[in-house]
This record gives sequence, structure tokens and C-alpha cells, in this order.
Amino acid sequence: MLIRGESGVGKTRLALEVTRLAAQRGLLVLTGQCVGLGVGEAAEPGPSTAPLHPLRPLLLTVADLARAGGEAEAQRLLGARGAVLAAYEPALGGLPGLGEPTAPPELPPDAARARVIDSVRQTLFALAASTPLVLLLDDLQWMDELSLSVLETLAEEPLARPPVLVVGTYRSEETPPVLETLARAPGVTVIPLGRLDGASVGSMVSGMLALRAPPVGVLDVLVRQSDGNPFFVAEYLRAAISEGMLTRDPRGRWHFDERGTAPDSLAALPLPRTLAELIDRRLSRLDGTGHALVAWGSVLGREFDAELLLADTGHSEGALLGAMEALRVRNILEEAGAGRLRFGHDKLRETAYERIPVARRRALHQRAGELLEARHGEAADLLPVLAHHFARGEVHDKASHYFVQAARRARAAYANGEAIAFYGSALTEGQALLASGDDPGRHDALGALQEELGDVLALAGRQAEARAAYQQALTRASGASLGRARLLRKEGKTWETHHQHDEALASYAAAERALEASQEGRAEGWWHEWLQLQVDRVSVHYFAARQEEMEDLVRRVQPVVEQRGAPVQRASFFQALVQKNLRAERYRTSSETVEHARASLRAREEVGEPGAVASARFALGAVLLWHDAFGEALDVLTEALRAVERRGDLPIQARCLTYLAMLHRRRRKLEPTRQWSNQGLEVATAARMADYAGAAQANLAWVALRRGDLGHAERQGLAALDAWKPLPLVYPFQWTALLPLACIEQRRGRHAEAVARLHAALDPKQQRLPDALGACFARCVKTLEHGPTAHLGDLLQRALTEAEREGFL
Repeated sequence: MLIRGESGVGKTRLALEVTRLAAQRGLLVLTGQCVGLGVGEAAEPGPSTAPLHPLRPLLLTVADLARAGGEAEAQRLLGARGAVLAAYEPALGGLPGLGEPTAPPELPPDAARARVIDSVRQTLFALAASTPLVLLLDDLQWMDELSLSVLETLAEEPLARPPVLVVGTYRSEETPPVLETLARAPGVTVIPLGRLDGASVGSMVSGMLALRAPPVGVLDVLVRQSDGNPFFVAEYLRAAISEGMLTRDPRGRWHFDERGTAPDSLAALPLPRTLAELIDRRLSRLDGTGHALVAWGSVLGREFDAELLLADTGHSEGALLGAMEALRVRNILEEAGAGRLRFGHDKLRETAYERIPVARRRALHQRAGELLEARHGEAADLLPVLAHHFARGEVHDKASHYFVQAARRARAAYANGEAIAFYGSALTEGQALLASGDDPGRHDALGALQEELGDVLALAGRQAEARAAYQQALTRASGASLGRARLLRKEGKTWETHHQHDEALASYAAAERALEASQEGRAEGWWHEWLQLQVDRVSVHYFAARQEEMEDLVRRVQPVVEQRGAPVQRASFFQALVQKNLRAERYRTSSETVEHARASLRAREEVGEPGAVASARFALGAVLLWHDAFGEALDVLTEALRAVERRGDLPIQARCLTYLAMLHRRRRKLEPTRQWSNQGLEVATAARMADYAGAAQANLAWVALRRGDLGHAERQGLAALDAWKPLPLVYPFQWTALLPLACIEQRRGRHAEAVARLHAALDPKQQRLPDALGACFARCVKTLEHGPTAHLGDLLQRALTEAEREGFL
């Protein structure tokens, strides 16, 4: 449930009321806060806290319950996920029976990110399995990308999941696109919170002042002046108190004096007409020490250590403590727990910050950075905050340093969006240094940063932006060098990812020219880059279905690979040979292709990188399945699945589960097919792999068909086809859904529709069917198209019987 509204409209108040009612009913309520970096001027992008910070209360609660419940509870709540999540919440270390967490196995970045998201999701469900849970997350407009990705997966969950309600609030005037997308998800309810009408303003005033009904004239003025904004109403009442129009009697009851009961008198008062003016008026009544504290606090952030607030303001300790207490009494500051303070409302901080003269603001930010740096060093969680303060303080060298460190930490935590933003800010600061001439080596450093930015953009799927970053890096690279060749090759990969084959090959050709012109000699590094370039070229020809070019390139490259290739390159090359043959053989694999897959696995084992070994083992298992070597395929895929489950590699796990289900289906084993398909559907959904989610639904259609449930079989089969339709590449195993649907049409006497399904299965982009089976399907298609059709039903029945005999139906 998302509560959307402008600042001051009461979003947090409504959300707190929801959680209060939930707690009264015995639900577990957890609250997380999202915190932004800047205020006022154009704020630095990205949150001011570490990835998953808003979800730390969840992780801390899990840690506490695990310690209290012992080993069994720790295993139930976390198990192996503890090692993944301990990097984000250290309290998860040393739990009963889990020991000190070791770094989880390395995975490719996409898979590692999916593992983190799934670990949070599964931990949340484990906690909710024993107690229904409400999770309140305030200010989602400042939420980090990784936490938002967790919310996106939760929004896609079926209702049968453990009872979890996420309540989030966000400002309508600061809604990022990702929140707009989340708000449209099927599992999300959005509550737009508008301004109060007259009756609601009256209820609010009555509640705040314990009045049965406020004077009509007062209410009319408040409605008109506040425009229905609750925060504005409260500020007007504060102003009325300060003007002596609203007072308490000896019994503590509030009363409006004669001026206050007269509408003209209240309206004629010199009260501000905007919210900013109201807050400014409230702050202007502070003394000098109070002003200094509020200004310093607004620079430090929405929430900060009380000790830091008292540091270095040029006032005596007694004056500071008195002023801080006055700020609490006036509800400008409030306790945040653990020795921390926060502003009572963001608008108070924003207005106070805007009052600070620019030069003074710059000096305060610089001092804030220096104090935090002296107290905490380069603490990982404070890297974005240090970068922010030094950037606002125009200390460009330190700002650049901390933005780079924040970017690299975000990348390591799979928070790609934050990493991209921080790299961008680091480049801005680096450009400022370069312009000032303070750092002669900055030119090369900026080129390296542009390349790092390009790598993260490519990882995040933003290929055009990645290409622009590589091109910027190329402007700083020497004319003929390994570095220039590498950048051109990476540029080619950005084209290849979107299957823009000619552009990719042009970049690869430019990379090879740079290599040939390189003055650095053909040492090991040169050959490594050359071989990687050729392997990438093979991949382009594979996806472009340019069989002759691919075979020519393989013949040219293979001797060099065998002579000079490192094990990792030999593995990639043999995998490229597998791809080449898969295209030519249409996934009815030959013995040669099986041997290439074995060679790739051996090379990966020689390198010893567990994730790559598991991926190569899966590839061998799939090739064996398409070779109809079911027994060995079962052993290899099962071993690969065990390995990736230990590592938490969701994409490879989804693939293993899919082809294990297909294997059991080919062997006509109903229950194993159902079990593997259900697991595959869950994992593929969590990993957002529409092709494999569709494959699981197709296999479940076959299970339903075999059980005689034609309606369910049809729904699952059509859902599979719908899942594959939007994919950029054709999923080549659509027979898994087409054949059950053809059988259903045949049983309903809809022969033309059934033959249309068989015709689709014969498409050249689909897996090649056994010759006898393909011939049966082709006869049905020919008979329907050219007649006579009198015996079409018999031909169709024989074709489906042959499909069943071959293990395809």
C-alpha cells in the first residue's frame, strides 16, 4: 500500500495510524526510514545511507529473534541467507548455529544482485510465517535502488504468500520514475492523499486543541489560509499562540481571545501567506544560539548525532544545551533514539537550510565533512555523506575521492543505480579539479572513471549511456594502445547486447586495428585482448545467424586459442563452438557439440572459479538433454543445481530446474515434472526470467493435460506463449506449450486450430523435432493447406500419437 501526497499533507501520520491499529491487533510492526542527501540546491543523486538501510529494522529484528530462539530459529529465519545479508547488517553475524558469516560464493553481478534481493524476500517471508507483519517505509522517494527492487519483487508475489503488508509513503512532487512503475504493479494499492476540506480542518483543530468545535470565523480563515494542508494548519495555530490570540486558561484549556473569534481580526493579522513564510516566521523567533544550532543541524541532515550538533559552533556549552532544549520544546527538533536528533518535519530543515548565506553554507558543509572524517575515518556507510559535504563545501579533491569510493562500494553491493549516480558526481568533481589545474594526473584518472561508469551502465542494461561513457574514455586514451582496443571492444558489446550486429562488428574491427597498431608489443596481455575480441565476434555471428562467417572465424581462431589461450579463453571459445553448433543443429545436438561442451567444462574446472564451473556444467547438461542422453543429463543437471543452490545463483538455478522438468517430461514422469516445474516457476519469477517462467508454465500445461484437466492445461499453455511473445529473441522450445494446446484443440474437434499449433512447432527458429515426428506434422500442414481434408482428423491423431511415443506429448 503506497500513500502519495505533497509534503505536509499528513502521509506519515496516516501511515502511523495504520501501524498503530495493526499493533493493537497483534501484528508485528516494523518501521524503516529513507533518507535523502541534499536539500535546497540541486541535491546529489542517491540516498545518504547504505544499500538496504530502510530494511535494517527488519534484519535487526530477525537477528534478535534468532539469538533469542537459538539455532533452530536462526536456521528457520536465515540459514545460508545470513552470509549474504551480513554484508548489509553486521548484527546477522555470529548467530546461534550459523557462526561468523563467510563471504558468499562469487557470482556474476546480475546473479549476485538477484541473490541479495531473493535473500531479503525469503527472510521477510520466514519472519511473517510465524507472525503477520506490517512494514512501514517512510519517504520512498529517497529509497535506495536495491531496496526498491525488493519492493518490486514483493509487488509481484501471489496472495498465497505469508501475510506481509508493506506501507510506504512518498512525496507526489518528488516521485521518481521507478516509483511510478511500482505504483502501477498489480499487487499495489495507491492512496492519493489530498488536502483537507473544511470539515476535516475543523476536526483537526478540535483534536489538537481539545475543543468541541472551533469558532466558525477561525475555521473559515484557517481553511482559506492553509488551503487544506495539515502542516500549514498546525503552523497557523502556532503563529496564533505566539501572537497571543490562542491561550490556555488555568485549567489548561485552549481559548481564542476576542480578536481570534472575529474572522476579520484573524485574517487581518500580519501572518505569512505561504508555508515557507510561516516556518521562516517561527524560526525568526529563535535567539542567536538557536539560529546557529538550527542552521548547523540543517547542514548535517534530517537526522544526526546530538554530540555533533554541539560541536564547533562558537558558543558555550551551557548556551548550546539551553538552545537545544528550547528547540525540542518548540518541536523543531525531536529525539530519534540512540543519542540522535531529527527535525520535526522536513519543511523545517529545508527552510532553515535556505536561510543560510551561500558562503556560510559552503563553510559549514566543509566543516561537517572534516568533523565526520576525523570522527569516523572512511567508514563505509558514511562515504556518500562525506562526498556530499565536501562537494557542497567545494573541496573537490576530497569530494571526488569519496564519490569514487561510494560508487565502488555501491557497485560491490549490487546497487547499480547509486553507483552510476556517484560515478557521475565523481566525474563532475574531477572536471572541477582539472579546470583548476590542481591535479596534473587527473586527465588519465577521469578516463579510468569513465570506463568504470561505462561498465556499470552496461551491467544495468543502459547500453546507449554505457557506449557514451566508453566514447568519453576513448577521448582520453592514446591513439594505439591496449586500453583503446579494450574500450572499443566494450563499445562493441553495448551494440551486441541489443543485437545491433553490424555496429558491433564495426566496433570490433576498430578494436582490432588499434591492437594491430599498438606499440606495446604482442605480450600476454595483447594476445589476451585479441582472443577475447575474437570470442566476442563469434557471439555476434551466432546471434545474427551468420553461419558461414562464424565457421570461417572459428577456423582462423582455433589454432591460436589452442596455442596461446588461457583456460578461461579456451572455455569461452569452446562455449562459442557449442553456440555455433546449436544454431546449425537447431538444438538437436550432435556428438561433436557434446564434446565441445565437455571441453568447455574441463577448461572452466582448470580455472577453478566455482560460478563459471556451475554454469559450464549446466550447459553440458542441457546439451546432453538435447542429445537425448537422458541418464547422464540427469546426473549433470542435478549436480549443477546443487552447486548453484549453495551459491544462490538464481538465473542458473532457474535454467537447471527448467531443463530437469523438460527431461522428466520427455521420460513421461508426471510428478517429478510437476515438482521441478513449480520450483522453476518460483525461481524464474523471482529472477524475472520471463522465458523460463513460460517454460515452467508450458510443462505444467503438459502435467494438467495428462491428468485430464483440459481447462487448466489450456490456461497454462496460453500463459506460456504470452510470456514468450514480447521477448527480443525467439524462445526455441515452444513445442512444450504448442503440443499440449494442439492436443486440446484436437480433442475439441478443432482440427484446423490444432494443425496451426503443429505448424508453429515446425518454425525454423524452433528446436528441430525428430525426423519422423516432423514429417507427421508436415503432412498435417500440407493436407490442411492443399486437401483433401477428409482424413485430416486421422492424420492429426497419428501425429499426436507419434509425439507421445517420442516423449514430446
